[in-house]
Amino acid sequence: KYSLALPFLLFSHCSLMRQISKLVLFVFTLLIAALLLSAPFLDSSFGIFSSLKHYSAHWRYNDFLLHIFGSIANVDWQDLSTFAWIKFFLLGVWGIFCLLLLRMKLPWTLISLYAFCFYFLISPVVHPWYVLWITPLLLLHPSPSAIYFSIICPIAYISRLYGVDDVSMLVRLVEYLPFCFLLGSEMWQLKRGKASPLLFTPKSTA
Repeated sequence: KYSLALPFLLFSHCSLMRQISKLVLFVFTLLIAALLLSAPFLDSSFGIFSSLKHYSAHWRYNDFLLHIFGSIANVDWQDLSTFAWIKFFLLGVWGIFCLLLLRMKLPWTLISLYAFCFYFLISPVVHPWYVLWITPLLLLHPSPSAIYFSIICPIAYISRLYGVDDVSMLVRLVEYLPFCFLLGSEMWQLKRGKASPLLFTPKSTA
């Protein structure tokens, strides 16, 4: 699945190419990456989509905003119809957040990093190893919020030492509250044009 990062990296670094050439290269590499991802499952036909539907409808682990909104609304987590609207709402908020990032005209690598960070806040499932998705981007942009979340997220597995699959609210607060504060602070600084000293974009030496 990490091959999906290839088209985004190519798109962001081919600055000497014309826009249309960059777009063609982006689409082509994205299709190749999607083909590589789906190749091991071609023999299962459409059966894989039924399991994916069940997973997206019922599986939750270490979620934050979905858990908070659902708890406030007192939803039935066994009935998707009672909290599907929360998922769509959070997805819409994530889309607006991504549009705002685009309007700020940041580097694509930085946009990808923050888009992933906000995705972790709204996602129904956040296993600690999901944070590996942003690790390569931290080499380019050492975001304090992303670094904190990368370090602290594995504590979600503490409950499994005691045979409990769910993550306690206390653990979620330790994970996500500082993460939200740091992420909000970085967004505010970027909006004002004052990036954090720990947040930089490497300049070309050419």
